[in-house]
Amino acid sequence: MKRLQRFNWRLLALILLCGFMSCAVGAKADETVVTEDRTIVFKIGLSYYLLDKGDGIWQSCSMDVAPYVKNGRTYVPVRYLAEGLGIPNQKPYIDWEEKTKKVTVDGRIIKSNLLNLYIGKQLIFINGKKKDIDVAPEITKGRTMLPARYVLKAWATTCSGTPPTNWSSAPGTKRGNY
Repeated sequence: MKRLQRFNWRLLALILLCGFMSCAVGAKADETVVTEDRTIVFKIGLSYYLLDKGDGIWQSCSMDVAPYVKNGRTYVPVRYLAEGLGIPNQKPYIDWEEKTKKVTVDGRIIKSNLLNLYIGKQLIFINGKKKDIDVAPEITKGRTMLPARYVLKAWATTCSGTPPTNWSSAPGTKRGNY
Protein backbone atom coordinates (compact mmCIF):
# COMPACT_ATOMS: atom_id res chain seq x y z
CA MET A 1 0.00 0.00 0.00
CA LYS A 2 2.80 2.42 0.91
CA ARG A 3 4.50 1.61 -2.39
CA LEU A 4 1.33 2.54 -4.26
CA GLN A 5 1.05 5.83 -2.33
CA ARG A 6 4.69 6.68 -3.10
CA PHE A 7 4.10 5.85 -6.76
CA ASN A 8 0.99 8.08 -6.85
CA TRP A 9 2.87 10.99 -5.25
CA ARG A 10 5.75 10.58 -7.69
CA LEU A 11 3.35 10.42 -10.62
CA LEU A 12 1.59 13.56 -9.38
CA ALA A 13 4.93 15.35 -8.95
CA LEU A 14 5.97 14.34 -12.46
CA ILE A 15 2.69 15.60 -13.94
CA LEU A 16 3.01 18.91 -12.12
CA LEU A 17 6.64 19.27 -13.17
CA CYS A 18 5.73 18.66 -16.82
CA GLY A 19 2.95 21.24 -16.53
CA PHE A 20 5.31 23.85 -15.11
CA MET A 21 7.91 23.07 -17.76
CA SER A 22 5.42 23.53 -20.58
CA CYS A 23 4.49 26.93 -19.13
CA ALA A 24 8.14 27.91 -18.88
CA VAL A 25 8.89 26.81 -22.43
CA GLY A 26 5.73 28.46 -23.75
CA ALA A 27 2.74 26.45 -24.81
CA LYS A 28 1.47 26.68 -28.34
CA ALA A 29 -1.16 29.40 -28.72
CA ASP A 30 -3.57 28.86 -31.57
CA GLU A 31 -5.34 31.99 -32.77
CA THR A 32 -9.11 32.38 -33.01
CA VAL A 33 -10.53 35.50 -34.65
CA VAL A 34 -14.16 36.42 -34.09
CA THR A 35 -16.05 39.20 -35.90
CA GLU A 36 -19.75 40.01 -36.14
CA ASP A 37 -20.22 37.66 -39.08
CA ARG A 38 -17.34 35.17 -39.11
CA THR A 39 -14.90 33.09 -37.09
CA ILE A 40 -11.39 32.18 -38.24
CA VAL A 41 -9.16 29.60 -36.54
CA PHE A 42 -5.41 29.45 -37.20
CA LYS A 43 -3.71 26.34 -35.83
CA ILE A 44 0.02 26.42 -35.06
CA GLY A 45 2.05 24.44 -37.60
CA LEU A 46 -0.84 23.76 -40.00
CA SER A 47 -0.91 25.30 -43.47
CA TYR A 48 -4.66 25.89 -43.53
CA TYR A 49 -7.16 27.80 -41.46
CA LEU A 50 -10.81 27.15 -40.70
CA LEU A 51 -13.40 29.76 -41.62
CA ASP A 52 -17.04 30.01 -40.57
CA LYS A 53 -18.83 32.83 -42.41
CA GLY A 54 -21.60 32.85 -39.82
CA ASP A 55 -23.65 30.00 -41.27
CA GLY A 56 -22.21 27.34 -38.95
CA ILE A 57 -20.43 25.59 -41.84
CA TRP A 58 -16.64 25.47 -41.52
CA GLN A 59 -14.46 25.76 -44.63
CA SER A 60 -10.84 24.68 -44.77
CA CYS A 61 -8.74 27.36 -46.53
CA SER A 62 -5.20 26.48 -47.55
CA MET A 63 -2.14 28.68 -46.99
CA ASP A 64 1.44 28.40 -48.20
CA VAL A 65 2.88 29.14 -44.75
CA ALA A 66 1.81 27.99 -41.28
CA PRO A 67 1.34 30.14 -38.15
CA TYR A 68 4.07 29.81 -35.53
CA VAL A 69 4.98 30.94 -32.03
CA LYS A 70 7.99 33.20 -31.50
CA ASN A 71 8.89 34.72 -28.12
CA GLY A 72 5.51 33.67 -26.78
CA ARG A 73 3.57 35.40 -29.60
CA THR A 74 1.48 33.71 -32.29
CA TYR A 75 2.43 34.96 -35.76
CA VAL A 76 -0.08 34.53 -38.58
CA PRO A 77 0.20 35.36 -42.29
CA VAL A 78 -1.35 38.81 -42.71
CA ARG A 79 -2.61 38.06 -46.25
CA TYR A 80 -4.63 35.04 -45.13
CA LEU A 81 -5.95 36.81 -42.05
CA ALA A 82 -7.20 39.64 -44.29
CA GLU A 83 -8.65 37.16 -46.78
CA GLY A 84 -10.46 35.33 -43.97
CA LEU A 85 -11.98 38.62 -42.85
CA GLY A 86 -13.38 39.20 -46.35
CA ILE A 87 -10.74 41.37 -48.00
CA PRO A 88 -10.13 40.29 -51.62
CA ASN A 89 -6.74 38.64 -52.14
CA GLN A 90 -5.71 41.02 -54.94
CA LYS A 91 -4.36 44.51 -55.60
CA PRO A 92 -5.22 47.18 -54.48
CA TYR A 93 -6.74 45.58 -51.36
CA ILE A 94 -3.58 43.67 -50.43
CA ASP A 95 -0.34 45.02 -51.84
CA TRP A 96 3.44 44.77 -51.42
CA GLU A 97 6.08 47.39 -52.29
CA GLU A 98 9.49 45.74 -52.57
CA LYS A 99 11.49 48.99 -52.50
CA THR A 100 10.06 50.23 -49.17
CA LYS A 101 9.13 46.78 -47.82
CA LYS A 102 5.62 48.12 -47.22
CA VAL A 103 2.54 45.94 -46.93
CA THR A 104 -0.82 47.60 -47.53
CA VAL A 105 -4.06 45.97 -46.43
CA ASP A 106 -7.14 47.99 -47.34
CA GLY A 107 -9.89 47.05 -44.93
CA ARG A 108 -12.20 49.82 -46.10
CA ILE A 109 -13.97 47.30 -48.34
CA ILE A 110 -15.21 45.62 -45.14
CA LYS A 111 -15.96 49.00 -43.52
CA SER A 112 -12.71 49.09 -41.60
CA ASN A 113 -9.31 50.81 -41.84
CA LEU A 114 -6.43 51.12 -44.28
CA LEU A 115 -3.29 49.55 -42.78
CA ASN A 116 0.36 49.95 -43.75
CA LEU A 117 3.00 47.68 -42.23
CA TYR A 118 6.75 47.86 -42.79
CA ILE A 119 8.90 44.74 -42.59
CA GLY A 120 11.41 45.01 -39.76
CA LYS A 121 9.85 48.18 -38.26
CA GLN A 122 7.88 48.24 -35.04
CA LEU A 123 5.08 50.45 -36.30
CA ILE A 124 1.77 50.29 -38.07
CA PHE A 125 -0.07 53.06 -39.88
CA ILE A 126 -3.84 53.07 -39.43
CA ASN A 127 -5.52 55.41 -41.94
CA GLY A 128 -2.19 57.26 -42.16
CA LYS A 129 -1.74 57.65 -38.38
CA LYS A 130 1.44 56.10 -36.97
CA LYS A 131 1.20 53.71 -34.04
CA ASP A 132 4.14 51.94 -32.38
CA ILE A 133 3.92 48.20 -31.81
CA ASP A 134 6.27 46.03 -29.77
CA VAL A 135 7.19 43.55 -32.54
CA ALA A 136 8.04 44.10 -36.18
CA PRO A 137 6.34 42.32 -39.08
CA GLU A 138 8.65 39.74 -40.61
CA ILE A 139 8.78 37.64 -43.75
CA THR A 140 8.56 33.86 -43.52
CA LYS A 141 8.45 31.77 -46.69
CA GLY A 142 7.60 34.87 -48.69
CA ARG A 143 4.68 35.97 -46.47
CA THR A 144 4.34 38.85 -44.04
CA MET A 145 3.84 37.47 -40.54
CA LEU A 146 2.66 39.44 -37.53
CA PRO A 147 0.78 38.66 -34.32
CA ALA A 148 -2.88 38.87 -35.35
CA ARG A 149 -3.75 41.15 -32.44
CA TYR A 150 -2.17 44.20 -34.11
CA VAL A 151 -4.12 43.89 -37.32
CA LEU A 152 -7.32 43.02 -35.49
CA LYS A 153 -6.96 45.89 -33.02
CA ALA A 154 -6.63 48.29 -35.95
CA TRP A 155 -9.85 46.85 -37.35
CA ALA A 156 -11.61 46.79 -33.94
CA THR A 157 -12.01 43.00 -34.12
CA THR A 158 -11.42 40.49 -31.36
CA CYS A 159 -9.20 37.45 -31.08
CA SER A 160 -8.30 34.91 -28.45
CA GLY A 161 -5.55 32.40 -28.02
CA THR A 162 -8.07 29.66 -27.32
CA PRO A 163 -9.50 27.84 -30.31
CA PRO A 164 -13.05 26.52 -30.11
CA THR A 165 -13.40 23.09 -28.52
CA ASN A 166 -13.47 19.84 -30.48
CA TRP A 167 -10.97 20.97 -33.13
CA SER A 168 -10.53 18.54 -35.98
CA SER A 169 -9.28 18.80 -39.52
CA ALA A 170 -12.64 17.96 -41.07
CA PRO A 171 -14.00 20.98 -42.95
CA GLY A 172 -17.66 21.43 -43.81
CA THR A 173 -19.02 20.34 -40.45
CA LYS A 174 -21.33 22.22 -38.13
CA ARG A 175 -20.03 24.53 -35.39
CA GLY A 176 -18.98 22.64 -32.28
CA ASN A 177 -18.20 19.45 -34.17
CA TYR A 178 -15.16 20.57 -36.04
